[in-house]
Amino acid sequence: MLLWKVFAFRSETRYHTRKTYSVYKINRQIKYVNKRKCVRGMSGQFVGMYEIAKIANVTNAAVTNWRKRYSDFPKAVAELKSGPIFNAWEIDLWLDRRGQITSESLKTMGGNNVFKKIVLIGRARLGKSRIAARFTRYQQLFFKYFVGPGRDFTKVNVRLVVKKNCSDQGNHIRFISPNSTINGIQENFDEDGVIRFLDNINNHNSYSRNHEKAGEKKELDPKEDFIEITTEASDLAISIMSDTDEGLIVTDTPGVSGDVEGLQSVSDADVYIFVMRSDNGSEFTESINKMLPVLAGSKTMFIYNMGTSVEDDTDYESMTQHAQIAMHDFSHDLTKLSSGSIISTSIEVLNPAATVIPMGSFNDRRVNFAEQKFNEQLIESLKKVLHENPNFLAEQDIAEVLNNPEYSQEEIVEFIKTTLSTYNVATPVEEHSTYVETFLLQRHDRVKFNDNLRTLRLVRENRVEILKELFEKFDGLKVNENLPLPKLIQEVIIQYCYKKLTLAVKFDCGISRGDHPFESNPPITMWAEEAIIAEDLIKSNATTSSSAFCSVMKAKGYTSNSWNYVRIPKIPYTGEHEYCNKKLEVIVACRLNKLPSKNSKELIFNSYNLALLKLGQYSICDFVIKSINSGDDALDWVKFLK
Repeated sequence: MLLWKVFAFRSETRYHTRKTYSVYKINRQIKYVNKRKCVRGMSGQFVGMYEIAKIANVTNAAVTNWRKRYSDFPKAVAELKSGPIFNAWEIDLWLDRRGQITSESLKTMGGNNVFKKIVLIGRARLGKSRIAARFTRYQQLFFKYFVGPGRDFTKVNVRLVVKKNCSDQGNHIRFISPNSTINGIQENFDEDGVIRFLDNINNHNSYSRNHEKAGEKKELDPKEDFIEITTEASDLAISIMSDTDEGLIVTDTPGVSGDVEGLQSVSDADVYIFVMRSDNGSEFTESINKMLPVLAGSKTMFIYNMGTSVEDDTDYESMTQHAQIAMHDFSHDLTKLSSGSIISTSIEVLNPAATVIPMGSFNDRRVNFAEQKFNEQLIESLKKVLHENPNFLAEQDIAEVLNNPEYSQEEIVEFIKTTLSTYNVATPVEEHSTYVETFLLQRHDRVKFNDNLRTLRLVRENRVEILKELFEKFDGLKVNENLPLPKLIQEVIIQYCYKKLTLAVKFDCGISRGDHPFESNPPITMWAEEAIIAEDLIKSNATTSSSAFCSVMKAKGYTSNSWNYVRIPKIPYTGEHEYCNKKLEVIVACRLNKLPSKNSKELIFNSYNLALLKLGQYSICDFVIKSINSGDDALDWVKFLK
C-alpha cells in the first residue's frame, strides 16, 4: 500500500501551486537582502567578497580571479551595488574542496540550539496532520501531500522541523530508515522534490546489503522509520517561540488505537497533544496507560474534534463548554490509572479538562471562523505550556521553607538529597570499561543517518528505560512521618524532584553544534558520542575550541563529511538550560565513564543518558544551594548522592 496517495490536481491548480511557491522563495530571498542581513557573521546565511577573502586569507582580487577561473565557483544569489552575495555554506564547501582554510566565522553562531518539541497523538482521520501543517510556511505544500481526506496517510512518524531562519539549501525532506537502501535520501521540500521523494519510498525501498533480507522490499516500521522535513516556520509557529528558541519540532504520529508502538521515538517531547473525539475515549485510556511512565512528568494538551459548524463567538463558547464537559467525563475513565501516589496528583494527562481546545469544522479552501478561533486558542495555549515555568510555585515554597527558622534547614536539605537518590546508579569501577575501545573501533559517524541511526536508537531506548524506572521509583515514595516537616511540603519536594528529573532526562544537550544546512537538529548522535570521550575532551582543552574538539573526535575514530560545520559556542546554554553547560564535568565528576559496560547500549546509557539524569540532579542541588546562600559547589553534592 502506498505511504501516501499523491492527489491528482488539475493542471491549472498545479501551475498555481508552483507559481505561488516560486514567488514566495523569491520574495524571501529579497527580504534577506533588503534587510542587509547578508553577512554570514550576522545571519548565518550569506557572505560577500570581503568575507570570503578574509576567511581564505587571500586578497579580494584573488577571489575575483577564482570567480572567473573556476566554473564550479558558487553562483551569486544576488548582485548588489556593494558586490555579489553568496550562500556561505556553498562557499565553505568550495573552499574545503580547494584545500583552503575555513574559518569559524563561516559557522552559524546561533543561540542555545533549543528546539521545543510538540508531538501529536490520536486515532487516524482526526486532523493531526492538518494541525501539523499550520506550523510550516509551506502549509499548502504540506497539506497537499501529507493530509488526506477520509484516509490515514501517516504510516510512520513525520517529523516537521520548522526554523525561524531556514536557507533554501536547508529546506528539505529526508527519509530515515535503518537497514534501508534509501536511508538518508533527501530532496528539496518543493513539489517536484516531494513527488520524487514519495516515489522512492513507495517503489525503491528495500533492505540494504548488510541485512539478511537484502534486496527484498522493506516494510515501513513505525518504531524506527520516520520522515524528516526541515523548513521555514509559519507566522503561527514563530509567534509561539521564545527569543531563545531556534525552532519547533512537530511530530505527527501514526494513528493510535490502543497501540503505542511508534511512540518510543518521541519520548523527549516538551508537550504531548492528544487529538480525540467522543467515540475513542476507551482507546485513549488504554494508550495513556501504556505511555504513562513517559507522560507522567510531561506537559499535555487535548484537542477535542467535534466537527461542528461555528459561525460566531456564541457558537464557539457553546462548543467549548461541550468539549469541557466531555473531557470531565473522560477524566473519570482516567482515574483508574491513578495509583493514589504523591506524584499522581501532578500528572497533567490525568486532568484533560484543564487544557482542552475544541476543534470545529474547517473549510478546505479558506480559513473560516472555526479555524480562526482554533488557531488563536492553539497559540495562546502553546505559549503558556511551552514557556511557563511549571516549577515556579514549587521552588517558591521550597525556598521559603528552607529559610523558615521553624524548621531544620539541615533536615530539609537531607530530605531533598534522599529524594534525589531515589534513582540508584551503579558503583563505578576504577578500570576503564573495555567496551569504550570496542565502540570506537566500530567507526561511528557524528551524523545520525551516516551512523545508520545506531547511536540515536540506543539513546531513545535508554531514555524510555530511565523514565519507566523513575516513574516506578517515585510512584512508590511516601512521606517521612518521623521528619518534623509538614506532609504538604514533603509532597511538594517529591513532585518537584520528579518533574525536574524527568524534564532533564528528556532534554538532549551537548557542548557541540552542527551547522550544515542539511544537518539534523538537535545533533543527538554527536552529543552522545562526545559524552563517551568526555574525559579526553576536558584533558585536551577541547571544550571551548572547535578545532580542538574536532581533532579529539577524529583521533578517537569518529567520522564525518562535514567537520567544518562543527563548532563549540563559548556559552552553549543560557537561561533555563544553563545547567547543561556542566555536562562533561558531571560525567567525569560522577565517574559515569567508569561504569562497567558490556555493549554499546550500556555504554551510551551510562555515559550519556545517565548524564542527563545527573544534570537534573545538579540543577536541583544548585537551586537549593542558592536558596540557602551556601558557598558549596553543586557538583560536590551530586558526586556524593547515594
